[in-house]
Amino acid sequence: MLTSSQIRAARGCLNISQLEIAKEIGISMNTFYRIEGDEELLARANLATIKKIKNFFEGRGIKFIAASEEDGSGAGLRYFPNKKKDD
Repeated sequence: MLTSSQIRAARGCLNISQLEIAKEIGISMNTFYRIEGDEELLARANLATIKKIKNFFEGRGIKFIAASEEDGSGAGLRYFPNKKKDD
């Protein structure tokens, strides 16, 4: 499950604005802003919108890591700046 914190961290890795992402994936900046800032809104967001956000970042070298119930580690991400999704 993607988290708002992961979205913020991924955006920070890419040094890209909310507006740039929203324009590229075809959603309003306000929608992106709200999803990035509120876990509850993210949980209620349209699945297609979440998929667009996830695909945007994965296509730029971000790998999202789910939280682990086994060892208690939290959700995170890895950034591979020279790797694109198709590589």
